[in-house]
Amino acid sequence: MRTLMTTQKQNCFREQITKETMTRLSWRSRYAKDYPPSKTPVPPPRAPPPGPQSGPPPGPPTGPAPHPDLTLKQPPQTR
Repeated sequence: MRTLMTTQKQNCFREQITKETMTRLSWRSRYAKDYPPSKTPVPPPRAPPPGPQSGPPPGPPTGPAPHPDLTLKQPPQTR
């Protein structure tokens, strides 16, 4: 592992990165106009949510009433 951290190896990697950068820049300046970037297709916008439905308005809920001991109680307020 220590060989990866030598100055000589670091300089070699730095030189390779610089060469790769210059190659990419020169390619882009020469050939980028021939290869336009591909754009990701944009999905169509979502449809708005459906409006109110026609028919009778919803009434009060039907079903058994909750047990009085199970209802939420407010804690006593302290002053």
